[in-house]
Amino acid sequence: MSDKDISSAETGPEQDARRLESWKEIAAYLGRDVRTVQRWERGEGLPVHRLQHNKLGSVYAYPSELDAWRRRHEPMEALSSSPEPQPAAAAPRRAITVTLVAGVVLLAAVSAFAVWWMSGVESTDAHKVTRLAMALPSNTQLPLIDLAISRDGRRLVYVVQDLERGDRVLYLRELDRFDSQLLHGTEGGRQPFFSPDGEWIGFISDALPEGNYARPGRLKKVAIRGGPPIILAEASALGGSWSDDDTIVFARANVSGTGLYRIPAAGGTAERLTAPQMEDGKERHAWPEHVPGTDTLVFSITHEPSFDQGKIAVLSLRTREVHTVIAQGYHARFLHSGHLAYVLSGNMMAIRFDRRSSQPIGSPQPVIESISHEPISGRAAFSVSSDGLLVYFAGAPVSRKQLMWVTREGHSTPVIPETASYSYPRLSPDGRRLAVGIDREIWIIDLLRSTRTRLTAEDRGISPPPAITAWTPDGRLTFNRRLHSPETTIEWIHPNAGETAAVLLRRPQLIAAPSWSQDGKLMTFFEFLAPTSRNIWVLDLRERELQPKPFLITLANERAPRFSPDGRWIAYVSNSSGQDEVFLKPYPGPGAQVPVSLGRGTEPVWSSDAHELFYREGNRMIAVPLETSPALSLGQAHVLFEEPFILDPSFAPQYDVSPDGKRFIMISSPEQTTPGLAVVQNWFDELKRLPNN
Repeated sequence: MSDKDISSAETGPEQDARRLESWKEIAAYLGRDVRTVQRWERGEGLPVHRLQHNKLGSVYAYPSELDAWRRRHEPMEALSSSPEPQPAAAAPRRAITVTLVAGVVLLAAVSAFAVWWMSGVESTDAHKVTRLAMALPSNTQLPLIDLAISRDGRRLVYVVQDLERGDRVLYLRELDRFDSQLLHGTEGGRQPFFSPDGEWIGFISDALPEGNYARPGRLKKVAIRGGPPIILAEASALGGSWSDDDTIVFARANVSGTGLYRIPAAGGTAERLTAPQMEDGKERHAWPEHVPGTDTLVFSITHEPSFDQGKIAVLSLRTREVHTVIAQGYHARFLHSGHLAYVLSGNMMAIRFDRRSSQPIGSPQPVIESISHEPISGRAAFSVSSDGLLVYFAGAPVSRKQLMWVTREGHSTPVIPETASYSYPRLSPDGRRLAVGIDREIWIIDLLRSTRTRLTAEDRGISPPPAITAWTPDGRLTFNRRLHSPETTIEWIHPNAGETAAVLLRRPQLIAAPSWSQDGKLMTFFEFLAPTSRNIWVLDLRERELQPKPFLITLANERAPRFSPDGRWIAYVSNSSGQDEVFLKPYPGPGAQVPVSLGRGTEPVWSSDAHELFYREGNRMIAVPLETSPALSLGQAHVLFEEPFILDPSFAPQYDVSPDGKRFIMISSPEQTTPGLAVVQNWFDELKRLPNN
C-alpha cells in the first residue's frame, strides 16, 4: 500500500474540518517552499490530491494526512531542511569565503554563518572555504543577479521573482539575523543600492535593463524601517549611486541616447550631467559610482548592444569633464582600498586608482574568475562594503529545464527526455513540430520522431534577441535577428526547404514577439522605443510597400500581442491601469480596449478555434471562454491549473496551446540551480598583495 493509501486509512479526509487548497497553502502548512513540497509529492508520497474539475486550483490536501506523513518522514524532512557538509574548495585567499549553494540562496541563514558574522572572529585556516545552504522565500525564484551590500557591511538587499505576484520584489537581509524581510511596494524593482547611512534603498522599477532599447522606468527609494516607496524621477534600468551629499545619480534614456542625471534624494528636479557624444541614439552612459571624498564619479560607456565593447570613464561633477580611465570593461565600483573593480569578459578585474588625480595606477589584474554578469545591460553581481566585505554571485546561472505536456487538469508528462535551457516553445499549425529556443539559439523538434534540428545558429549576432519565434499558417517560421547595432530584423524561412532566411522587416530599434493572423496576411509585433515605451505595430503583407503601421502607441507598456484566429482582435498585455493586465482591442479599429484578466495577467494565447483566450496569473493558468462574432462576448474566467512553470511577464508567452486546445506545452525547471553567493571577509587584504601594490 502506498503512503497516500496509508494516510487515507489512518485518518480519513472526512475527519478534517478544512482543506489546504493550493500548493502555496500546503507549503505554508509544512513550513517549506513550494518546490520542496512538490518534490516530496513526486518522490516521497506526500498525500496531495488533484481535482479533475475546479475553479480555485488543481490540488488540495488534508492537514491530518500531512501530519501523519510528516511523522513517518521526520528523518527525511530534517535532512532536507539542513545543509549537507560540503568539501572545502581550494582558494588562494586568506579571507573567509562563504559560498551559498544547493540551488537556492539567501533567505534563512544557516546559524553558523550568522554566529561567525556576529562574533567577528577571524578564521585561523588561511584557505578555508565554507559552503552553506540557504533558502529563498517561499514561492519565489532568483532569476536575476541584482544585489547590494550597505557601506557598513551590515545589510544585504537582493531581488527575487515572486511567483504569486508574477513580478520582481526586493528583500532585505540584516546579516546579524536569520531571516529576510520583504520590502513592501517594491514590485517591479531591480538594481538596488543603499544610501550612505544604510537606512534607505534606491532602486529602479517598471523597466527593462536594456537602456535606450526599452521604456524608461522610475527611480524610487524606500526606507528599510517601513513605509511605501517614494518616486523620484523617470529613469532607465542602468544603475544608480547615492552620494554623501544626499544626491542620487542615475541613467535616463531619450531619443539621442542615454545620459546620466542627478537629483536630490529628498526629491526635486533632475539635472543632466552627461550627454551622449554620438547622435544616433545608441550611446549609453550607465552604472555611476561616486568616488568618496571627491567630486568625481566613475561610470560605463558603450555604443554597442553589449557593454563588453564598452569603456570606463570618470566624470568631474565640478567641471563636467569626462575622460576614459579603462579602455575596455564595465560596471566599475570604487573600493575603499584604493582600487577600481570592474568586469571584463565575465571576470572581475581590479586596478589601483588615485582618487585625487582620477587616474589608474599600474595594470589591471584578474581577482575573481567567472562572476555572474549580463553584458547587454552591463550588470554585474558583486558589491563591496567600506571595510572589505565582498559579496558576489559566482559564475553564471545554470538551468536545465524540461519541456512538458500539461493537460487542462494540470497533469504533466515530458515532451522529450532531454533537458536544456529551453525558452519560448511554439507549436506548428499542425502540431507536429515545435520551435523552441535553447541558449538563444532556435531549434526545431519533430514531435513524432523526437529529433531536433538547429536553425540559423551561426548568424543570430553577437547579442541575439530572445529566441521568440512564430509559425505562419503555411509552415514558415519567423524569428528576430540583431547583429552589431540595435537594428533588428524579422526574418522567415521554410525549416525543411534548405533555403536561406529572408528579411521580412527591418527596424532601427529592438522588435520582438511576432504573431500572425490565421490567413497569414497580417503580422503584429511590439517595438522598444524609449520615449513611448513598448508599442504594438501591424504589418500587412497585402500592401505593395511592406511598412508596418502603428496599432497602439501610448506611454504605457504594451507587449506580447496576439491576433485572434479571425484577425478581428488583438490580445496584448498593458500596464495602463498601473499593473500588468490582459486586454483585447479590435483590429483595425476603431474601438476601446476591453479588459480580459480579472486583475493582474500576462502571456495571452488564443485557442485555434478562437473560443478561448488563455493567460497567466502568477502560477495559475486561466481560461476565458469568448465569442468574437457577431460581437465580442466574454465568459467567466476560471483557473485550469496552478503549477510553477517558467514565466515571462516581460516579453512573450513561455508556453503554447495544442491545436485541439486540450494540452499545453510548458517549461518546468526540475534541475534549476542558482549561482552560488560568495561572502568574502577582509577582501582588501588580498588586493594589497596584488602586483603594482
